[in-house]
Amino acid sequence: MESKSAKINQKRGVRRSVSVADLSVREWLRPVEAMRLFGLGQSKFWVYANDGGFPTYRPGSDGKSRTVLVRRSEVEAFLASGKSVN
Repeated sequence: MESKSAKINQKRGVRRSVSVADLSVREWLRPVEAMRLFGLGQSKFWVYANDGGFPTYRPGSDGKSRTVLVRRSEVEAFLASGKSVN
């Protein structure tokens, strides 16, 4: 039986929380999910992304989507390389 709050959240379209185990098998992640999975703070994540550590993607044919995604494998490879960004 669903709780009352679960029913309200479902009506509102609230996303269920995603576990780190779930995130570790997904290839495409939202920035907040990547930060959680790799233990990065918001500032450090965006410094790495903006300075060429790993690319960010905006889905859609025009590239103007507000949604930003990163590939888990690209973030992993950058962090494993130990490279710094300028």
